[in-house]
Amino acid sequence: MGKKVLIWPSPWNYRLNNDMFNGGYSLRGSYLRSFRLWREVAEANGFELNTWDMHDLSEADVLWFIDLPTHRSTFESARRQAPKAKTVLMICESPILGPHFFHRSNQEPFDCVVTYEKVEKDGDNKRYQYFPPLTLEEPETKIPYPDRKLLCMVNTNRVEGWFAVRQGGLTGLPVIGRLFNGWDVAASDLLFPTRGDLYSERRKLARAADEFAEDGIEFYGKGWNGEKISWCPFYVNRPYRCFKKAFVEDKIELFSGFRFTIAFENWRGSRGYIDGYKLFDGFVSGSVPVYLGEERIADYVPPEAFVDARHFASYRDLLLYLKSCPQSEWEAMREAGQAFLKSEAAKRFSDETFAERMVEILKQVTS
Repeated sequence: MGKKVLIWPSPWNYRLNNDMFNGGYSLRGSYLRSFRLWREVAEANGFELNTWDMHDLSEADVLWFIDLPTHRSTFESARRQAPKAKTVLMICESPILGPHFFHRSNQEPFDCVVTYEKVEKDGDNKRYQYFPPLTLEEPETKIPYPDRKLLCMVNTNRVEGWFAVRQGGLTGLPVIGRLFNGWDVAASDLLFPTRGDLYSERRKLARAADEFAEDGIEFYGKGWNGEKISWCPFYVNRPYRCFKKAFVEDKIELFSGFRFTIAFENWRGSRGYIDGYKLFDGFVSGSVPVYLGEERIADYVPPEAFVDARHFASYRDLLLYLKSCPQSEWEAMREAGQAFLKSEAAKRFSDETFAERMVEILKQVTS
Protein backbone atom coordinates (compact mmCIF):
# COMPACT_ATOMS: atom_id res chain seq x y z
CA MET A 1 0.00 0.00 0.00
CA GLY A 2 1.19 3.51 -0.77
CA LYS A 3 1.50 6.37 1.66
CA LYS A 4 -1.93 7.81 2.39
CA VAL A 5 -2.48 11.47 1.55
CA LEU A 6 -5.83 12.79 2.82
CA ILE A 7 -6.98 16.09 1.33
CA TRP A 8 -9.29 18.80 2.70
CA PRO A 9 -10.83 20.54 -0.35
CA SER A 10 -11.64 23.45 1.97
CA PRO A 11 -13.94 25.27 1.85
CA TRP A 12 -15.49 23.28 -1.00
CA ASN A 13 -17.02 20.48 1.09
CA TYR A 14 -19.19 19.44 -1.85
CA ARG A 15 -15.98 18.08 -3.40
CA LEU A 16 -15.66 15.37 -0.75
CA ASN A 17 -16.14 11.65 -1.47
CA ASN A 18 -13.21 12.05 -3.89
CA ASP A 19 -15.32 14.31 -6.08
CA MET A 20 -12.45 16.78 -6.37
CA PHE A 21 -10.88 14.23 -8.73
CA ASN A 22 -14.12 13.94 -10.73
CA GLY A 23 -15.54 17.46 -10.64
CA GLY A 24 -12.55 19.68 -10.03
CA TYR A 25 -11.86 22.10 -7.20
CA SER A 26 -14.68 24.59 -7.44
CA LEU A 27 -18.14 24.89 -8.97
CA ARG A 28 -16.63 25.87 -12.31
CA GLY A 29 -14.56 22.66 -12.36
CA SER A 30 -11.13 24.30 -12.26
CA TYR A 31 -8.14 22.09 -11.53
CA LEU A 32 -10.13 19.07 -12.77
CA ARG A 33 -7.58 17.53 -15.12
CA SER A 34 -4.66 18.62 -12.95
CA PHE A 35 -6.09 16.88 -9.87
CA ARG A 36 -6.74 13.71 -11.85
CA LEU A 37 -3.19 13.74 -13.17
CA TRP A 38 -1.81 14.44 -9.71
CA ARG A 39 -3.60 11.38 -8.37
CA GLU A 40 -2.33 9.20 -11.22
CA VAL A 41 1.28 10.38 -10.99
CA ALA A 42 1.16 10.10 -7.18
CA GLU A 43 -0.05 6.49 -7.37
CA ALA A 44 2.81 5.64 -9.74
CA ASN A 45 5.18 7.06 -7.12
CA GLY A 46 3.77 5.25 -4.08
CA PHE A 47 1.17 7.74 -2.82
CA GLU A 48 -2.56 7.15 -2.41
CA LEU A 49 -4.62 10.34 -2.69
CA ASN A 50 -8.15 10.63 -1.30
CA THR A 51 -10.33 13.29 0.27
CA TRP A 52 -10.22 13.23 4.07
CA ASP A 53 -13.64 11.54 4.46
CA MET A 54 -12.55 8.36 2.66
CA HIS A 55 -10.29 6.99 5.43
CA ASP A 56 -9.81 7.18 9.17
CA LEU A 57 -7.51 10.13 9.80
CA SER A 58 -5.27 8.01 11.99
CA GLU A 59 -4.20 6.16 8.82
CA ALA A 60 -2.89 9.31 7.14
CA ASP A 61 0.77 9.86 6.35
CA VAL A 62 0.01 13.36 5.04
CA LEU A 63 -2.86 15.74 5.78
CA TRP A 64 -3.08 18.15 2.84
CA PHE A 65 -5.24 21.27 3.33
CA ILE A 66 -6.34 23.29 0.29
CA ASP A 67 -6.47 26.74 1.89
CA LEU A 68 -7.05 27.18 5.61
CA PRO A 69 -10.13 25.38 6.95
CA THR A 70 -12.90 27.79 7.88
CA HIS A 71 -12.32 27.02 11.56
CA ARG A 72 -8.93 26.49 13.13
CA SER A 73 -10.52 23.86 15.37
CA THR A 74 -10.97 21.67 12.27
CA PHE A 75 -7.22 21.67 11.71
CA GLU A 76 -6.44 21.07 15.39
CA SER A 77 -8.89 18.16 15.56
CA ALA A 78 -7.37 16.53 12.47
CA ARG A 79 -3.86 16.91 13.84
CA ARG A 80 -4.88 15.24 17.11
CA GLN A 81 -6.37 12.31 15.23
CA ALA A 82 -3.26 11.92 13.06
CA PRO A 83 -0.37 13.05 15.30
CA LYS A 84 2.30 11.39 13.14
CA ALA A 85 1.04 12.73 9.82
CA LYS A 86 2.80 15.57 8.03
CA THR A 87 0.56 18.61 7.53
CA VAL A 88 0.61 20.69 4.35
CA LEU A 89 -1.13 23.99 3.63
CA MET A 90 -1.69 24.64 -0.08
CA ILE A 91 -2.79 28.20 -0.87
CA CYS A 92 -5.10 28.42 -3.90
CA GLU A 93 -7.48 31.28 -3.23
CA SER A 94 -6.76 34.94 -3.94
CA PRO A 95 -5.64 37.31 -1.15
CA ILE A 96 -8.90 39.26 -1.39
CA LEU A 97 -10.85 36.21 -0.18
CA GLY A 98 -8.29 34.87 2.26
CA PRO A 99 -5.85 37.54 3.49
CA HIS A 100 -5.23 35.58 6.70
CA PHE A 101 -3.91 32.64 4.65
CA PHE A 102 -0.66 34.59 4.23
CA HIS A 103 0.00 35.42 7.88
CA ARG A 104 3.05 33.46 9.01
CA SER A 105 1.44 32.83 12.41
CA ASN A 106 -1.34 30.88 10.64
CA GLN A 107 1.13 29.00 8.45
CA GLU A 108 3.48 28.08 11.30
CA PRO A 109 1.45 25.08 12.60
CA PHE A 110 1.88 23.31 9.24
CA ASP A 111 4.94 21.25 8.36
CA CYS A 112 5.14 23.03 5.00
CA VAL A 113 3.33 25.59 2.84
CA VAL A 114 2.71 25.18 -0.89
CA THR A 115 2.04 28.58 -2.41
CA TYR A 116 1.92 30.52 -5.68
CA GLU A 117 4.03 33.22 -4.02
CA LYS A 118 7.63 33.45 -5.12
CA VAL A 119 9.95 31.29 -3.00
CA GLU A 120 13.61 32.23 -3.11
CA LYS A 121 14.83 28.69 -2.41
CA ASP A 122 12.73 25.57 -2.66
CA GLY A 123 11.92 24.25 0.79
CA ASP A 124 13.41 27.26 2.55
CA ASN A 125 11.32 28.07 5.62
CA LYS A 126 9.20 25.03 4.73
CA ARG A 127 7.84 26.78 1.63
CA TYR A 128 7.38 25.43 -1.91
CA GLN A 129 6.18 27.35 -4.97
CA TYR A 130 3.85 26.09 -7.68
CA PHE A 131 2.11 27.64 -10.67
CA PRO A 132 -1.70 27.44 -10.81
CA PRO A 133 -2.48 24.79 -13.45
CA LEU A 134 -4.60 24.77 -16.55
CA THR A 135 -5.04 22.68 -19.67
CA LEU A 136 -2.99 24.19 -22.47
CA GLU A 137 -4.61 23.87 -25.88
CA GLU A 138 -4.18 25.40 -29.29
CA PRO A 139 -7.11 27.39 -30.70
CA GLU A 140 -9.64 25.29 -32.58
CA THR A 141 -10.93 28.26 -34.54
CA LYS A 142 -9.28 31.06 -36.48
CA ILE A 143 -12.16 33.44 -37.10
CA PRO A 144 -10.75 36.44 -38.98
CA TYR A 145 -10.58 39.90 -37.44
CA PRO A 146 -13.44 41.49 -39.45
CA ASP A 147 -15.86 38.71 -38.43
CA ARG A 148 -15.25 39.05 -34.69
CA LYS A 149 -17.21 41.20 -32.26
CA LEU A 150 -15.26 43.68 -30.14
CA LEU A 151 -15.10 42.62 -26.49
CA CYS A 152 -16.36 39.88 -24.16
CA MET A 153 -16.21 39.28 -20.42
CA VAL A 154 -17.34 36.19 -18.51
CA ASN A 155 -17.29 36.73 -14.75
CA THR A 156 -19.63 36.74 -11.78
CA ASN A 157 -20.41 40.21 -10.49
CA ARG A 158 -19.88 39.99 -6.74
CA VAL A 159 -19.13 42.31 -3.86
CA GLU A 160 -16.41 41.76 -1.28
CA GLY A 161 -15.68 43.55 1.99
CA TRP A 162 -18.32 44.94 4.31
CA PHE A 163 -21.11 44.67 1.73
CA ALA A 164 -20.43 41.05 0.72
CA VAL A 165 -23.22 38.50 0.82
CA ARG A 166 -23.43 36.98 4.30
CA GLN A 167 -22.63 33.28 4.67
CA GLY A 168 -23.82 30.96 7.46
CA GLY A 169 -22.70 31.27 11.09
CA LEU A 170 -20.61 33.90 12.82
CA THR A 171 -17.66 33.26 10.51
CA GLY A 172 -19.93 34.08 7.57
CA LEU A 173 -20.36 37.69 8.66
CA PRO A 174 -18.69 39.99 6.12
CA VAL A 175 -15.15 40.90 7.25
CA ILE A 176 -15.81 40.71 11.00
CA GLY A 177 -16.51 37.00 10.72
CA ARG A 178 -12.75 36.47 10.45
CA LEU A 179 -12.52 37.22 14.17
CA PHE A 180 -14.47 34.07 14.98
CA ASN A 181 -12.62 31.40 12.99
CA GLY A 182 -9.72 30.90 15.38
CA TRP A 183 -7.04 32.04 12.93
CA ASP A 184 -4.97 35.17 13.50
CA VAL A 185 -6.32 38.29 11.81
CA ALA A 186 -4.36 41.48 11.19
CA ALA A 187 -5.88 44.89 11.81
CA SER A 188 -5.38 45.68 8.11
CA ASP A 189 -7.61 42.70 7.21
CA LEU A 190 -10.45 44.46 9.02
CA LEU A 191 -9.65 48.09 8.20
CA PHE A 192 -8.91 47.56 4.50
CA PRO A 193 -10.87 44.43 3.53
CA THR A 194 -11.11 45.35 -0.18
CA ARG A 195 -7.50 46.36 -0.71
CA GLY A 196 -6.49 45.05 -4.14
CA ASP A 197 -10.09 44.15 -5.03
CA LEU A 198 -10.77 43.87 -8.76
CA TYR A 199 -14.43 42.86 -8.61
CA SER A 200 -15.20 46.57 -8.31
CA GLU A 201 -12.93 47.34 -11.27
CA ARG A 202 -14.94 45.00 -13.45
CA ARG A 203 -18.06 46.93 -12.47
CA LYS A 204 -16.38 50.22 -13.40
CA LEU A 205 -15.41 48.76 -16.74
CA ALA A 206 -18.95 47.49 -17.28
CA ARG A 207 -20.45 50.93 -16.57
CA ALA A 208 -17.93 52.53 -18.90
CA ALA A 209 -18.90 50.03 -21.59
CA ASP A 210 -22.57 50.88 -21.10
CA GLU A 211 -21.81 54.58 -21.56
CA PHE A 212 -19.57 53.80 -24.52
CA ALA A 213 -22.66 52.39 -26.25
CA GLU A 214 -20.70 50.41 -28.81
CA ASP A 215 -22.08 47.29 -30.48
CA GLY A 216 -20.13 44.09 -29.97
CA ILE A 217 -19.42 44.46 -26.22
CA GLU A 218 -20.99 41.61 -24.26
CA PHE A 219 -20.83 40.55 -20.59
CA TYR A 220 -21.83 37.14 -19.28
CA GLY A 221 -22.25 35.83 -15.74
CA LYS A 222 -24.43 36.10 -12.67
CA GLY A 223 -24.94 39.48 -11.02
CA TRP A 224 -24.93 41.71 -14.11
CA ASN A 225 -28.68 41.84 -14.58
CA GLY A 226 -29.61 43.73 -11.42
CA GLU A 227 -29.65 40.75 -9.04
CA LYS A 228 -29.05 41.19 -5.33
CA ILE A 229 -25.28 40.92 -4.74
CA SER A 230 -25.04 42.35 -1.21
CA TRP A 231 -26.61 41.72 2.17
CA CYS A 232 -27.36 45.45 2.41
CA PRO A 233 -30.84 46.41 1.12
CA PHE A 234 -29.49 49.86 0.20
CA TYR A 235 -26.79 48.48 -2.07
CA VAL A 236 -28.09 49.24 -5.56
CA ASN A 237 -27.09 46.94 -8.41
CA ARG A 238 -28.57 48.43 -11.55
CA PRO A 239 -28.70 46.13 -14.59
CA TYR A 240 -25.90 46.53 -17.13
CA ARG A 241 -26.86 47.11 -20.74
CA CYS A 242 -23.98 44.96 -22.01
CA PHE A 243 -25.27 41.93 -20.09
CA LYS A 244 -26.26 39.04 -22.35
CA LYS A 245 -26.58 35.81 -20.38
CA ALA A 246 -25.94 34.42 -16.89
CA PHE A 247 -24.53 31.04 -17.87
CA VAL A 248 -22.12 30.04 -20.64
CA GLU A 249 -21.74 26.41 -21.64
CA ASP A 250 -18.51 26.77 -23.61
CA LYS A 251 -16.45 29.85 -22.78
CA ILE A 252 -13.74 29.08 -25.34
CA GLU A 253 -16.27 28.85 -28.15
CA LEU A 254 -17.85 32.11 -27.00
CA PHE A 255 -14.53 33.94 -26.74
CA SER A 256 -13.48 32.78 -30.21
CA GLY A 257 -16.02 35.16 -31.71
CA PHE A 258 -14.43 38.25 -30.14
CA ARG A 259 -11.27 40.24 -30.82
CA PHE A 260 -10.63 40.96 -27.14
CA THR A 261 -11.55 39.27 -23.86
CA ILE A 262 -11.41 40.73 -20.36
CA ALA A 263 -8.93 38.91 -18.12
CA PHE A 264 -9.12 40.80 -14.83
CA GLU A 265 -7.99 38.79 -11.81
CA ASN A 266 -9.98 38.93 -8.57
CA TRP A 267 -7.07 40.70 -6.87
CA ARG A 268 -4.34 43.10 -7.89
CA GLY A 269 -0.90 42.86 -6.30
CA SER A 270 2.51 41.21 -6.45
CA ARG A 271 2.04 37.84 -4.73
CA GLY A 272 2.14 35.79 -7.93
CA TYR A 273 -1.60 35.16 -7.98
CA ILE A 274 -2.45 34.31 -11.60
CA ASP A 275 -5.74 32.61 -12.34
CA GLY A 276 -4.65 31.08 -15.61
CA TYR A 277 -8.19 30.50 -16.81
CA LYS A 278 -8.83 34.22 -17.05
CA LEU A 279 -5.73 34.95 -19.11
CA PHE A 280 -5.15 31.69 -20.97
CA ASP A 281 -8.78 31.23 -22.04
CA GLY A 282 -8.22 34.29 -24.19
CA PHE A 283 -5.14 32.78 -25.80
CA VAL A 284 -6.77 29.39 -26.32
CA SER A 285 -9.82 30.98 -27.95
CA GLY A 286 -7.65 32.88 -30.40
CA SER A 287 -8.59 36.28 -29.01
CA VAL A 288 -6.39 38.85 -27.26
CA PRO A 289 -6.76 39.17 -23.45
CA VAL A 290 -7.06 42.52 -21.71
CA TYR A 291 -5.25 41.94 -18.42
CA LEU A 292 -5.21 43.46 -14.95
CA GLY A 293 -4.01 41.71 -11.79
CA GLU A 294 -0.49 40.45 -11.07
CA GLU A 295 1.82 43.45 -11.18
CA ARG A 296 4.75 41.31 -12.38
CA ILE A 297 2.76 39.59 -15.13
CA ALA A 298 5.50 40.37 -17.68
CA ASP A 299 7.77 37.97 -15.74
CA TYR A 300 5.42 35.15 -16.72
CA VAL A 301 3.73 36.15 -19.98
CA PRO A 302 5.19 38.21 -22.87
CA PRO A 303 3.72 41.74 -22.65
CA GLU A 304 3.26 41.84 -26.42
CA ALA A 305 0.69 39.01 -26.15
CA PHE A 306 -1.99 40.96 -24.27
CA VAL A 307 -3.38 44.45 -23.67
CA ASP A 308 -2.20 45.80 -20.32
CA ALA A 309 -5.08 47.73 -18.75
CA ARG A 310 -2.61 49.64 -16.54
CA HIS A 311 -1.48 51.62 -19.58
CA PHE A 312 -4.76 53.53 -19.88
CA ALA A 313 -5.88 56.53 -17.84
CA SER A 314 -9.52 55.47 -17.87
CA TYR A 315 -11.68 52.59 -18.99
CA ARG A 316 -13.13 54.80 -21.70
CA ASP A 317 -9.61 55.30 -23.05
CA LEU A 318 -9.13 51.54 -22.94
CA LEU A 319 -12.36 50.94 -24.84
CA LEU A 320 -11.45 53.60 -27.41
CA TYR A 321 -8.14 51.82 -28.03
CA LEU A 322 -9.80 48.42 -28.39
CA LYS A 323 -12.29 49.84 -30.90
CA SER A 324 -9.62 51.57 -32.98
CA CYS A 325 -6.93 48.86 -32.72
CA PRO A 326 -5.69 48.19 -36.29
CA GLN A 327 -6.06 44.66 -37.62
CA SER A 328 -2.30 44.33 -38.08
CA GLU A 329 -1.66 45.27 -34.45
CA TRP A 330 -4.35 42.87 -33.20
CA GLU A 331 -2.95 40.04 -35.31
CA ALA A 332 0.55 40.65 -33.96
CA MET A 333 -0.73 40.37 -30.35
CA ARG A 334 -2.75 37.30 -31.23
CA GLU A 335 0.23 35.57 -32.83
CA ALA A 336 2.41 36.42 -29.83
CA GLY A 337 -0.19 34.72 -27.63
CA GLN A 338 -0.22 31.62 -29.82
CA ALA A 339 3.58 31.46 -29.80
CA PHE A 340 3.56 31.72 -26.01
CA LEU A 341 1.11 28.80 -25.70
CA LYS A 342 3.61 26.61 -27.57
CA SER A 343 6.64 27.82 -25.61
CA GLU A 344 8.54 26.24 -22.74
CA ALA A 345 7.60 29.22 -20.56
CA ALA A 346 3.91 28.28 -20.80
CA LYS A 347 4.53 24.69 -19.74
CA ARG A 348 5.06 25.68 -16.10
CA PHE A 349 1.31 26.41 -16.02
CA SER A 350 0.35 23.02 -17.49
CA ASP A 351 -1.62 20.30 -15.72
CA GLU A 352 1.30 17.92 -16.24
CA THR A 353 3.80 20.24 -14.58
CA PHE A 354 1.41 20.77 -11.66
CA ALA A 355 0.97 17.02 -11.10
CA GLU A 356 4.69 16.38 -11.20
CA ARG A 357 5.37 19.32 -8.89
CA MET A 358 2.87 18.17 -6.26
CA VAL A 359 4.37 14.67 -6.23
CA GLU A 360 7.87 16.14 -5.95
CA ILE A 361 6.72 18.11 -2.89
CA LEU A 362 5.10 15.00 -1.37
CA LYS A 363 8.40 13.16 -1.72
CA GLN A 364 10.28 15.95 0.04
CA VAL A 365 7.68 16.26 2.81
CA THR A 366 7.71 12.53 3.58
CA SER A 367 11.43 11.88 3.15
